[in-house]
Order: sequence, then structure tokens, then C-alpha cells
Amino acid sequence: PQGMPQVPASQLGLGVGFAPGGLVPAQQAQKKESKAGPLLLVGGLIGGSVLVLGIIAAVYFLFLKDSGTTNSNSGTNIAGGGNRPANTGVTSGGTTGGTTASGGKSMRDELFAAVGESFGTPGTWATYTGSGFAADFPGAPKENSQKQFGQQIRMAALLQKSAMNFAVMAVDVPNTPSAARMVAMDAMVKEFEKHANVSQQRDVSAGSNPGREVSLEAKSGPKQRGLARLFVTDGKLFMLVAAADEGKFVQADADKFLDSFKITGGGQGTWEQYTSSEHGYSVSFPGKATSKTEERDGVKVHEVQFRSPDGVAYTVQVVDVKQGDTTAVGSIRQEFDGYLSTMSGQQKSRTEVTQGSARGEEIVFDGSVNGEARSVHIRAYATQQKIYKLFCIGPQSGFSADDAQRFVTSFRLAGSANVALHAAAVQWLQTVNDKTVGVRQLDENHPEVNYWGWMVELLPHLGHQELYDQIDFDKAWHEGGNVAVAMNPIPEFLNPADKNKVWTGIRGAGLPLTHFVGVSGVRDKLNDNPATWPRSDPRAGIFGYKQVARPSEITDGLAQTILLIGNGKLQHPWCQGGGSTIRAAGEPFFNETTGFGSAGLAEPGAYAAMADGSVRVISAKIDPKLFRALVTIHGKETVDLKDAGKPLEKFPSAP
Repeated sequence: PQGMPQVPASQLGLGVGFAPGGLVPAQQAQKKESKAGPLLLVGGLIGGSVLVLGIIAAVYFLFLKDSGTTNSNSGTNIAGGGNRPANTGVTSGGTTGGTTASGGKSMRDELFAAVGESFGTPGTWATYTGSGFAADFPGAPKENSQKQFGQQIRMAALLQKSAMNFAVMAVDVPNTPSAARMVAMDAMVKEFEKHANVSQQRDVSAGSNPGREVSLEAKSGPKQRGLARLFVTDGKLFMLVAAADEGKFVQADADKFLDSFKITGGGQGTWEQYTSSEHGYSVSFPGKATSKTEERDGVKVHEVQFRSPDGVAYTVQVVDVKQGDTTAVGSIRQEFDGYLSTMSGQQKSRTEVTQGSARGEEIVFDGSVNGEARSVHIRAYATQQKIYKLFCIGPQSGFSADDAQRFVTSFRLAGSANVALHAAAVQWLQTVNDKTVGVRQLDENHPEVNYWGWMVELLPHLGHQELYDQIDFDKAWHEGGNVAVAMNPIPEFLNPADKNKVWTGIRGAGLPLTHFVGVSGVRDKLNDNPATWPRSDPRAGIFGYKQVARPSEITDGLAQTILLIGNGKLQHPWCQGGGSTIRAAGEPFFNETTGFGSAGLAEPGAYAAMADGSVRVISAKIDPKLFRALVTIHGKETVDLKDAGKPLEKFPSAP
């Protein structure tokens, strides 16, 4: 169907994909044949990436046997380019999705030929504390942490050729709403089923975080079995595996390892938005924050804080600026100088920041604070009325740089958006030229929904310049660091009366929605797609995939042409191109299931923004001929706006 997202559900902003070697960065799941052998399955050689060993030996250790199968082409890309052909799995030594390594050896044999009898040091049971998790291992595991394609990946593994194997993998991910987490785990269990027999499943938990346990047995060859647990939180994905040959599998040891697992740091709990109308800002915390206002040295300070179990403090402080004081930004610099004078270690960065007319600075620092190892991320803004300070400070062992970055970049000043959605869209429309497109499609072999849609261009006009600047437009929205941007809900794209704010379909689950779309024109037949027609077609609207009409081309009149309209119940992520954000008008125009519409109205209808910036509520009872005239740009119809709907001052999403 038009607009159906093509990116599978289990992506959830992870930027990773499944391949025969396990969960891997999405781009890596498309690597071509390599003479380096099967250990290239994940994106690094043995000498350069412990992660490779951990995923191969622990996550898919059960299935890597010499079954005599080669070139089976059964690899599956979970996060990459949507509907790719089946043979896009990793290819290594002539095997894609098969189970035989180059030279006839099993991958398991090649693994231990490279690392010896064990990876990590077997010993007595002890708690191992990693970044964002803790678990008991029967010895000392090895850990690797690296950033690949914008995702921070951590692995702790204890692998033994002649005994049990244990591994924990943690991947930092953007916001993953609760509704999407079970969808993700279901998708990953289905991947397990492709490589092993799943004998049973059960729901489990790690603290307040729900998860899934799967019992696995090898499909062929020597009997091997194992247990895997999956957790997707609002900030991290965790995968745990305990596996061994049938005769060496110890159920009690597997249970002890899995039950000991704890989620720590920002990966636990759910991110919650805190809004202060009194002080004019909003910000997201990785948990329930508490607020207080008190006098400090004669100055009234408003403070909101959340402290994680690891001792990482996320804090916002607001102080008033004295009337006529023009030195607020300078006072921020002096205060930051004072912070640095109390620290010893490595200053990673110190930069200027802006948001709207507010200016300030940011410091990222690792080192010693009052004799203790601390990580510090501070950002501050000064306006004519207030100074806003954001602190993320905590012990290095429990500090997540990604959580700190998410915290400070979630901060929004009220009124920092330049204009409301309808006005921002008109501002952007005035910049349209013959090179402006409705979809930034990088490869025509993949559908438009896999690429950035036109709504991303509104971000700078809505006060989200900082978010816009993070985008790499040489990549699709689901690639690398772009995923983190795509996972940001944009308040201006939402109708406050509509409770549905997150995509929960079977593909792309967890992505924030838009409640409004651009109009491509009139569709008379089911297979018509006006977005693919030239804008010169008399049935065309403002938006096409490869062309957007310039204001001068809207000869029916800007006030008589719909630019944006409520998308009814057929809602899709704002980041996507194609039918997700550009919709054709087909009768019945206000069909309850697939037609236009907006929540919160007294009678069926939709909010609509005209190309001149005016806003109307268009009734579902509108004359179909009149509505056709409103969605075309040069149909030469005569329109009486009195019959076109009730005029409004602004969209309901206006800040």
C-alpha cells in the first residue's frame, strides 16, 4: 500500500542487521565476498574486533557447524534498506547464510583455531560490571566497546572450546517506545528460528524491564543447545546467550548467568519528558525527575534532577537574569572556567551552542573531580530573562555518553520554534526551486519510504536547526547516525488531540509519526499516483516525489490550494518519503479508514493549511468537486472559499 514503511520492525533505530554471524551493523550485513574468511562476519578482523568473536561464538555458536551447506543465500537484513533481495546477507569465504566456513572447516573450528582453547579467563563465579549492565560469569570475560555506523556496541564474553560459553551484548539505541519493544523481540526470535530449533519461549524481566527467553537447539550436526535472553529498553538493546554441546550444557550455570543479569545506567527505565511552563522549557530525563525551587546565596534557583542507580545525575537549573544585564553569556564562560579549574583529566570538547536567540557553551570532560573519576557533560544557554544549565555528571563506570548527549539535546526552550507548522511550511515553500524534491531518493531500486521525505526540510523553520545539522543527507534515514534523528518526535508534526504518536506497524516500529501530509493531487483510479506525474498535469497538487511546485506554478491561487492536511488514521513516520508524507486525494476523500481526517474536531473533517499560510477546518461533507479544486494547483476551477471550511488562526500543533 502507498506509504507502507519498508524498513523491518526490529530496526527500532538500532542501525544493525542480522546476518549469518549474528546481529551486525546494517551496512556490514551487505558486505561482499571476502578472502579474509568467515571472521569478517561482523565488521572487523580478530585482531581488531573482539565483537566479532563474541557474536559469532556466543550468539550464533549453536548454528555454526560443518553441515556441508554452502551458498545458501539465506541471510536476512533486518535494519538496512527495507525490501532488499534475499541474498543481501554477509558473504564470507563463499558462504552466505550457510554454515560452512572456507576450506570445509566449521566456523567454530576456525574461531578457536584463532583464539585458542578459550576467550576470556575461566575461573570462579564473579560479578562482571560492564557499561550499562552487570552479570555473573564463571571467570573473567573480555569486553570490547566500539562505535560502528553511529551505534555504540559493547560485548562481554567468556568462550571455551570444551565447556559452556557465555556472552552479553549491549547496543546503545535511540528512543524505543514501550509499544515497539515486544515487536522487536518477536522479530529477533523469528531470526533465531531460521538458524535453530526454538523449543520454548517465556517472558522474563530484568528489574522493571520485560524481556524474552528462548530455548535453542541446533538443527543439524552434533547436538548443541543454549538459552538466549533479549531485552529492548528505552535506550539499549541487550542480548545474552549461554550455549554448549549437549553433553556439556549445564542448566544450573545457564540459569545462574541469565538470572544474575542486571540493567544499570541510562539503559534502564523509560525516558520521560519534563515540561516547565513557568520557566519556559522542556527536556527528557531517563526516568522520573523531581523538582525544587530554593534560595542559594540570595539567588532563586529552579532545579529538576534524576539520579540513576549508577550515581549519574541529570540536572537542569534555571536562574533569572537581572533586568538590563547583558553579561549572561560571559558569566556562563566564567562559570565553565571555574568548573574546569576543579577538574584534572581530558577535556574532550568545549564548543559554543545556540537555540533560537539563546546562546551558550558546552563542555564534555573525562577525568578527576575532587579526586574521583568522573565523566561530565554540561551545556548552558542564556536568554534576556534566564540562564538554563544542564548537567550530566557521574562515575565513569556507569556513565553513558549517548545518554548524556540525548539529555542535553532534548532540551527545548518554549518559543524557540520560529513559527507553527503551517507557517513553517509556507516559509519553506517560498524557497522551492526547480531542484527541490519531495523525496531525497538516493537509489531508485529501493522505495521512496526508505529515504528522507520533504518534512525534514521544515526542521530549521521550526527551531530544530540543531537536529537538522546532525543529518547526513548522503545516507538514508535508517542508516548510521541518521536513525537517531529519525527517532525524535517533532511536536509540531503532531495533533495534540490524537493519542497515536508512534508507528506500531510490522515494519519500522517505534518511529514517531506525523499527523499531517502534503497533497500530490487527485487520484481517479486505484493505481494512479499523482506524486509520480509532472506538476504540469492538470490533476497535480503541490507535491511530487521528484518535483515540488513553486509558488508561481500554483496558478489557481495560494489561498485556494491545500499545502498540508490531516492524514486521518493512515498515519506514518515523519522522516519517511513516499506515501508516508505525500498523499493523493482519492474518493471518498474522507473515508474513515484511508481518507483524510483529524482528531479532536466536533464533526468529521480535517485541519488543512493553504499555500498562503491560512488554516481551515474542512468538513467531510464538502462538495467533492470543490475539494478536487482545492488539491490541484492549476485546474482553473472557480472556488468560493466560504464553502471551503471554517477558517482558523493556526494549526493545533502550533507551539
